[in-house]
Amino acid sequence: MGLSLKHFLLLVLFAGFALAALTHSERAYMLEIVKFVTFATLIVMAYGIWAYAGERRAYRAGFVLWGGAYYLFYVILQSRLIDVGTDRFINWLFWKLEPGRGIWAVFEKSSHLLFSLLFGIIGGWMTVYFYRERQRRLARTMPKADDDGDQ
Repeated sequence: MGLSLKHFLLLVLFAGFALAALTHSERAYMLEIVKFVTFATLIVMAYGIWAYAGERRAYRAGFVLWGGAYYLFYVILQSRLIDVGTDRFINWLFWKLEPGRGIWAVFEKSSHLLFSLLFGIIGGWMTVYFYRERQRRLARTMPKADDDGDQ
């Protein structure tokens, strides 16, 4: 799954959305928008697992698995038992983007929601990579059909 123009534009859209949400974290409605977009994306991707096949299904399964796991552990359960380094990065980013004017709780929650989308994207790409490897290995182990036909 190469990086096509469509994927590049989606990444730019995601980056713009993330920066807008993080730099305007003093506005409470931004958190609600980020919550909605994140949850809706996870739901649509979960539906895509059922609706698609092949690489598209693999991407959506990886997205839901990785993004959903981050969403579950860091947004819903707010568990810090597993440290993936995002908390330190969020602290650093808060002091760079919002020195003294942002609301920490809103910024932190928005950041974790955006990280769940980012983990979903990366997880989807990884899953497609392993799906392709599996398909290559299966193609090598399949017996070749005779060109003369069945006899």
